[in-house]
Amino acid sequence: MKELVGIAKDIHSIIEEMTRERQNISTVAQNKAKAIGDYDKAIALTIVKLRNGISFEFDGQTIQNPPVTIIEKIAKGICSEKGVEADKQEALYRATLSNLATLQAQLNGLQSLLKYME
Repeated sequence: MKELVGIAKDIHSIIEEMTRERQNISTVAQNKAKAIGDYDKAIALTIVKLRNGISFEFDGQTIQNPPVTIIEKIAKGICSEKGVEADKQEALYRATLSNLATLQAQLNGLQSLLKYME
């Protein structure tokens, strides 16, 4: 009987953790979307500025009027910090979903064990 109570407590604990993770997914998803949007916007603005002849300091180099064929690559380099942030937010989102799936698997296992013990 003591084991049943312990399993029931574990099930309750996992359900509470899953509830927190479900609530967290919305925030993580919004942060991911914002970071991706900020990165895309920064690249677009940088491309426009480079095409308009505005100079940039990048890694100790002054960049002005680069060839059109490499403007996008240069813009990505200039905006790389925002790109890294977008990648971090994407990874956090995927980790949150993975954590929720892991909790679901643990819950399923405990429920099966509880059913077997009953």
